[in-house]
Amino acid sequence: MHKLRDQMLAAPEFFDPERLPARFSEAQDLLRKAIAKAECTGITDDTLAATLISEAMPRLVAAYGPAHAARIIAMFAACLTAGAPSNDHLQ
Repeated sequence: MHKLRDQMLAAPEFFDPERLPARFSEAQDLLRKAIAKAECTGITDDTLAATLISEAMPRLVAAYGPAHAARIIAMFAACLTAGAPSNDHLQ
């Protein structure tokens, strides 16, 4: 699982600036700095992930509505599943 995580973090950023919300880069920079600070204090990836999801979910629903937020999450799940190793590789 860490290999998939490392691949995703190392992936080039190919966001189309025309499709990003206002101040996206600024917000992304702030989040990355906060994540780096949390990692330096020993907060684990699973805790960070749970915290980020708990903060992101209500914002996704508020911004896009529950149906579209669910589609976004389903899209992410499909992308992760496509890149994930089979179960016999996880052991």
